[in-house]
Amino acid sequence: MTFLAATSFALAGLIPLIVLMYILKLKRRPAVVPSTYLWRKTIEDMRVNAPFQRLRKSLLLLLQILTVALLVFALARPILPLKATQGRALILLVDVSASMQATDVDPTRFELARAVALEIVDEMAPGDQMMVISFGARARIACPMTSDRSALRGALSLLQCEDTPTNAREAMMIALSVAKAQKAPPDIVFLSDGNIPDIADMDIRDELSISYMIVGLGMRNAGITTLDARRRQDAARDFDIFAAVKNFDALPMDVPVELFVNDKLADARVVSIQPGAQESLVFRKPGLQEGIVEVRLGLTDDLATDNHAWSVLRKEEPLKLLVVGDDSEFLQKALNLHEHVKVFTMNAADFLAGEQAGSLNLDDYDVVVMDNVSPVLPVAGTFMFFNAVPPGLGFSLGEEIKKPYILDWDRTHPVLRYVDFSNVTVAQSRKLTVPEGAKVICESRHGPLIAVYDQEPAHCVVTAFDTYSSDWPLRLSFPLFLANSLGWLSWRAGEGEGAQLRAGDVIRLPRSAPDTKATIKCPDGAEREVEVSAERAAFFGATERTGLYFLTRTAGDGSAVATQSYAANLTNAAESAIQPAENLRVGYDTIGGKRTVALTDKELWRYIALGAFLLLLLEWYVYNRRVIM
Repeated sequence: MTFLAATSFALAGLIPLIVLMYILKLKRRPAVVPSTYLWRKTIEDMRVNAPFQRLRKSLLLLLQILTVALLVFALARPILPLKATQGRALILLVDVSASMQATDVDPTRFELARAVALEIVDEMAPGDQMMVISFGARARIACPMTSDRSALRGALSLLQCEDTPTNAREAMMIALSVAKAQKAPPDIVFLSDGNIPDIADMDIRDELSISYMIVGLGMRNAGITTLDARRRQDAARDFDIFAAVKNFDALPMDVPVELFVNDKLADARVVSIQPGAQESLVFRKPGLQEGIVEVRLGLTDDLATDNHAWSVLRKEEPLKLLVVGDDSEFLQKALNLHEHVKVFTMNAADFLAGEQAGSLNLDDYDVVVMDNVSPVLPVAGTFMFFNAVPPGLGFSLGEEIKKPYILDWDRTHPVLRYVDFSNVTVAQSRKLTVPEGAKVICESRHGPLIAVYDQEPAHCVVTAFDTYSSDWPLRLSFPLFLANSLGWLSWRAGEGEGAQLRAGDVIRLPRSAPDTKATIKCPDGAEREVEVSAERAAFFGATERTGLYFLTRTAGDGSAVATQSYAANLTNAAESAIQPAENLRVGYDTIGGKRTVALTDKELWRYIALGAFLLLLLEWYVYNRRVIM
């Protein structure tokens, strides 16, 4: 044990003064009385008329001495040195993703994490520094490295939990960059329920102390993991609603599932789901052409965020495609097979000339297909590339590869739904290099063949070979691939029919006429103005809440020009699996989680001062009882 204010022990000199008051004589005033019978006690105390009296046993004296001793001890600020942080610097990573809203602890996991963080701040020793980083869909520096406790408390009080999946990678990268700038390596502490696999493959070579504090206890939850809306390929062209509900609990559940169309109940079912199992449902409603649908789970579990999912059904309109290439006749015919697609064509020379002159407006098209033509300038929007790559995103094409054998493909990705490459032969391809953030969905023994990129400002499907150098166009999988790709690309940022976005994604707003103002009404009722332009598309990223976002564009005279709805959902199985992880994988290390709170040196003066106060109450009680008796 050490003391932060050892000079306070000088106040122990008050104890001899208290003893002195007990041995000093009492001043007596002479008085004449007719009898001493009733004054025997006074006669017995005549010995105190001496200058000093013999010190006698006194409970009051003992209590007063103990009270002063405890107060002096408290003022000296004793601390217990604990092993976790040992002072210096601490980087606190606080999980604010959707799973932290679970109510298996009172009131929620997030509030418990905030309380633990505030306790860590209160226990900081003089000279200690702390930094707070929150992470949900994106990482944010809530408070830079500081020793100001009030600033840290203020930053923690402003943190808000989101309805988004977890992205701890950004937060960890910020923490590592800050750690490199510190003279002494800081300790990194995760406050989370631990289901954050995106940091497992990080290459962490620095000798850092990383600890993981588990927040949460239970796993009782059922959630909507998929919501999809597809038009039937018949004359009616009505929407079918597909939903998947999973039971993440260890016990079976009877889950009521309700379908609402424009806030009116349209269908209701009860499904029995075994532990860890998933049930798929199909809702077919005649005449369902447009509107807002909501699938709702009518149960009370530990996570309410994943009990709702919305989709905006828009009136069917032709999808405008621009095909750029000199020899794209076969590709154009394949795309024209889709009734809801309107194809426009442009040769490579005209495209490149228009791009250089700045006269090309790609925002007029829903999807741009680049066939053996790579743009020169960075792209923004939705694209398909065949034997070409988008500039500025990190893609590149290398040397030619003869007869690349297709090894595997991602059958779960929407672009490759029902697509079979087992009978496809590619004569030649090119070595494709993909950036971080891209997802390879088809690969050969020589590397990636097809990849998708789903980050602003561009959403792309990139194919590393020319379709004419393969027999793929002769297979049934080719038109399926085109249909899936167009559907997936047109749904980016909630722009397609039956569309939705993940909470935390960015909404891409189309260009607007001059003097147009745009306002977005969020699910919580708040309205935010968005700066739109006639020259370029605008982006809105404050989609941390699930629900409906309503865009209203108004002209300069105040009249409404257009309205648009966007649906943001969680629909993330990893986030709905709320059982806390006992271990956290960071790079090559597996960190065992701890449920303890003590992370810094713990001051004891509060408890000692409380003991002194209790002794003072006891002394008051003994004195009053003695007087009355």
